[in-house]
Amino acid sequence: IHYRKAWIFHRLNKHDDGIEEMKLALYDSKKQVREESLRDLIVFLGSKPGDGQDALVLIQSLENRLQRPNKLSHELTEAFFSNGNKVAGVFVLEQLNARAPTLKYQARLLEEKYGFRDWDRFRSQLEALSVFIRKNNPNGAEMTDAKGAVLQEPSDVEKILRRLTVQLDGERVSQKVFSNDFQQTVMLYLALFPKSAERAKMMDGWLASEDQNERKIDQLAKWIADEKSHGDHKEELRLREIRASLAQKDKNFEIVAAE
Repeated sequence: IHYRKAWIFHRLNKHDDGIEEMKLALYDSKKQVREESLRDLIVFLGSKPGDGQDALVLIQSLENRLQRPNKLSHELTEAFFSNGNKVAGVFVLEQLNARAPTLKYQARLLEEKYGFRDWDRFRSQLEALSVFIRKNNPNGAEMTDAKGAVLQEPSDVEKILRRLTVQLDGERVSQKVFSNDFQQTVMLYLALFPKSAERAKMMDGWLASEDQNERKIDQLAKWIADEKSHGDHKEELRLREIRASLAQKDKNFEIVAAE
């Protein structure tokens, strides 16, 4: 009866009443949680307008009681996003990431904060992601956690960062102030996905965004070393030609001769 009443209130957009009734429908006579009621409670919480703080308190108490750390918080985050409440979704995601940081959470927060057009928050998150990668991926190998396990869902992260580089490239073309944001995102992408099919495009985009030949020449030297270690002789040659051309413009004939 509580379950049916909860849905009646929900359809009438009486969010608080619906949530209270669903809470009463959570457990059976043996004090075992009803999974359907739990799932629908998260749906109700996600559809309620607001900043998500009250919903998170409730969900965290349920996580503790049911011994499901972080799982319900993740579902609550998705519920908020699916209802278009990005403010609450980002708030819960930030709390979840603070408790159990992952590469996917970090990257998703970066994209969401870009969507808010709040550049201070975006740059703060960009730095947080950089620190996370340096901590977990110091040598450019596969991303691992503190226990050495390979971090999951790299394809989702690759798509997020690729979308961001496209968007930031457009930003920096119209406003030069965004060039550094674009370059940092490109470097994160290259650090995480050194064998990506998009690697050459990323490097070319970085070079197009940089005004100083000296910085281009220095960065190209690092990329050439990377291509040499990967055994990609065709790409190594292409980068050497670019570096020689830039050095020639600066009349740095020692580099030209070396390349």
